[in-house]
Amino acid sequence: MNSLNPVYRIEEQFFDAIVDHEGPMRKAELCARVAEALDGVDLRPEVMRLYPHELSGGMKQRVCIAIGMILSPQLIIADEPTSALDVITQRQVMSTLDTVQRRIGAAMILIGHDIGLMAQSVNELMVMRNGRVEERGPIRRVFRRPDAAYTRELIRSVPSLDARPKDSPRPLAEPSAPLLPLEGVSKVYGRTIFRPGATALHPMTLRLPGDRASIVSVVGQSGSGKTTLGQIALGLLAPTAGRTIFEGRDLAQLRGREQRAFRRAVQAVFQDPYSSFNPFYKVDHGFIVPLRRLGLPRIAANSGRGSRKLVPRSGWTRRCSAVFRTNFPAGSGSA
Repeated sequence: MNSLNPVYRIEEQFFDAIVDHEGPMRKAELCARVAEALDGVDLRPEVMRLYPHELSGGMKQRVCIAIGMILSPQLIIADEPTSALDVITQRQVMSTLDTVQRRIGAAMILIGHDIGLMAQSVNELMVMRNGRVEERGPIRRVFRRPDAAYTRELIRSVPSLDARPKDSPRPLAEPSAPLLPLEGVSKVYGRTIFRPGATALHPMTLRLPGDRASIVSVVGQSGSGKTTLGQIALGLLAPTAGRTIFEGRDLAQLRGREQRAFRRAVQAVFQDPYSSFNPFYKVDHGFIVPLRRLGLPRIAANSGRGSRKLVPRSGWTRRCSAVFRTNFPAGSGSA
């Protein structure tokens, strides 16, 4: 999805691919080719006039598929075509990719980390680890009789609804007030006196128990309001109605020391690690700045030592903390 140029309309990104390989042609002919390609991935022709930021994640991925197919290649290499998409959109994108691939009759190399999702679309599976091929064979044989221990580990990691639920969390203290309750919060964008606006989050209430470390999962398809809810809970987005309570105070009223205390107590792990890191700074800069902003200069002064202790816990080598975020893959960024 990051392959699309944010300053060009979708149609112009198709035009570049066509003209570079097939030479100049009339714009009407180019538009007809783009409309046909978009229709092949179940997108309306009007999409060609939009910018990337006006599309959902699934629509962006379908545009990338259409761009890759528009020249009718003999081989398609799809590198993580469903990363950062919800499970429903993942299946839609994989179905689209499979349909288009069959229509143009191209071979395909499908690269991904979700072995369960990949297995539904491929004929042969090759498992790699640390730059080596661990196993290779027909998909049915690999799943039924895997030879490599790493392959068996990957297969066991595929989520199953038959897995045992986690035990109930043990109480941490005496019964206390709910942890960061959200009281009737909602979010509406674009509301004016002339139009009602678009509702991203309908009024809802969420209370986490304050006496035990419980885990609450919020699931739903893209656009269901999950991220809006998370941003409101973090204080990054003001609700249109309702309030978020922290230690008895409305989050919107916190200032100075109280606000820093909230920032320290409530932390976030964001969806996209690449956009969460400043590309101009090395990774260890991300450890130092928050500590200073939270008023912990002594700890910040020793953050080099602290980051060296934290890095191995995340599965990195210590050398990783002194590199830029462009030097490691997304999985390492999330760690």
